[in-house]
Amino acid sequence: MSKKEKYLSSFSLKLYNICQRWPYIRKFKVLLYFLDSLLLCFIKKPKKFSNQKRKEVLIIYNYSFGDGIIFLCSFKNIREIYPKKYYKITIICQKGLQSIYENTNLFDEIVPYDLTGSTFNIKIRFNLFKLLRSKYYSILIDPIGVNECTTNVFMSMATCADEKITIIDQTIKNKMCPKWIYKKIYTKIFEVTKENQ
Repeated sequence: MSKKEKYLSSFSLKLYNICQRWPYIRKFKVLLYFLDSLLLCFIKKPKKFSNQKRKEVLIIYNYSFGDGIIFLCSFKNIREIYPKKYYKITIICQKGLQSIYENTNLFDEIVPYDLTGSTFNIKIRFNLFKLLRSKYYSILIDPIGVNECTTNVFMSMATCADEKITIIDQTIKNKMCPKWIYKKIYTKIFEVTKENQ
């Protein structure tokens, strides 16, 4: 695989592995809330348009290949919940993985972006937030959840939407995303109460 074809930079991967290995380092990701709040001060919020023919839905999915396949299996009935006639569904995913979603007929628009790079590179992160704020959404869906202060949580914070939906796994004891953060960001949080649900 050539350098251009890689969807995950080796630098980002090394830093991610260090953070995953030592849980006390992962707790410091809470500080990103304050950094991102500062970055968002320099990005204008989009205007809300109420006369749209279809409501805009944004799905944030910054996981990798295997998780993307699993996600599609569990999300195949999305068009029953959000019919094409009434909803336009956009998914933002890791650059290089967009082909997983392209031929599913589930999404109206697929936005690939260097989401792993945005974890550690402020310029890439700032441009990601600008992209997220280029449009006002009716609904934001974050299927990854709020057990940790991961990129999806801060992407949800940056996005402007009437409704922001996510999940929290209550079977995990040591949650690393403080309640005051996710309560401030999301309007609906569904609870997972059984293991492997």
